[in-house]
Amino acid sequence: MKKILLASLATLAVSAANAVSPIPEETGFSGFVNLGVGGARVKSNTLAKILGNDIGDDSINDLGKSPGEQNTSVPAVAFELSYTFGTGTQIFAGQLLEDYVRFDSSTRAGVRQQLGGAGIMSAALLTTPLKTKVWKDPYQTGGRKSTPRSASGIRLAWGEIFGTGLEVRYSFRKMEIDDEESGSAINLGLSAAEQRLLQRDADITNFDVRYQFVLSEGSSLMLGVTYKENDADGDAMYYDGYVGNVNWIQKAGNWRFVTNLSYGQFDADKANPVFGEAADFDQYGASFATFYAAPFGWEGWNANMGIAYGLEDNDIDFHENELTMITAGMLYRW
Repeated sequence: MKKILLASLATLAVSAANAVSPIPEETGFSGFVNLGVGGARVKSNTLAKILGNDIGDDSINDLGKSPGEQNTSVPAVAFELSYTFGTGTQIFAGQLLEDYVRFDSSTRAGVRQQLGGAGIMSAALLTTPLKTKVWKDPYQTGGRKSTPRSASGIRLAWGEIFGTGLEVRYSFRKMEIDDEESGSAINLGLSAAEQRLLQRDADITNFDVRYQFVLSEGSSLMLGVTYKENDADGDAMYYDGYVGNVNWIQKAGNWRFVTNLSYGQFDADKANPVFGEAADFDQYGASFATFYAAPFGWEGWNANMGIAYGLEDNDIDFHENELTMITAGMLYRW
C-alpha cells in the first residue's frame, strides 16, 4: 500500500540534520561526507527493493498475514557540497543524512540565504536518482513482479526565525510508479472501479513546525509536529495525519548523543476493496546515535554508531511495516 513511512526515525547522524544548516561567514567550499554500512531487518508486503537490496517476498500465498522478515545490508552514505558567497548566500547539493536513514535516497540542490535577524531561508529541488522498487500488484498471490517508484519535488525551510529556536519546513513531492497494477490479479476478482481505488501514484505534502530549546551548554531539546498528506490517485490509498517528534542532543567531552522519539496517527479516506476496511495506522519510531569527535586524533572526523526502530501498526495486517536498523560510519566535515 504505502512505502515504509519511518519519518519517525529522524536523524541517526549529525544533529544539524534536524535544523536549517548555519551558513559560514567565510567565502568558499564546505560540506560533509558520511561513509558507513549497516544491517537492517525489514518487514513489508509492498516494497521489493531499496538502495539495490532485495527486501520483499516475490511470492506470497496468504493476504491475511503480516509481512515476513527480511534481513539486508544497507549503505550509510550521504554527502553535501556547499559554496558560500560573501553575501550570506550559499548554494548546495547532496543528501540529508536523516533522509538516508528513512530509506529515502532524495538528492537536493538549492540555495540558502541569511536574512539578518530574520533567520535563514532554504529552497531546494528534490529528486531520487536511486529508485525504490515496489510490486506491480502487491496483492497478487503466487509470483509477483517489481517496478520502479520515483519521486521529485521541492523542499522549503525557514530556521532560526527572528533569533529563536523556531523552524518551519514544507515539502511537496509527486510520487510515480512506473507500472501500477494494484488489484488487477485474477484471484481478487475486483471490478475496474475497485482497482482504481488502489492506485498509488500520489502528491505527498509535509509541513513541519519545530522548536529547539537550549537546556545548557552542549544540551538541547527539540519538539516538533508534522502534518503529512498522501493524496493518492486511488481514494483507498489516501491518508493524512500528524506525527509528534522529540529530539534530545547531549554533549560530553568528545562524545555527542542523539535520541529521537516519535508517535503519529494516520487515517485513510476509503475502505480498501481487497480487505473491506480502511487502512488506518499508528506510527512509532525511536533512534539513538552516538558520535566521537576526532578519533585517533583525526581532526574533522566523527566516528558514529546508531540503532533505530520504526513500526507502522496498520488496522490491516497485510499493510503493517517494520524496520530495525544498526549503522556504523565515519563522518567528515570541512
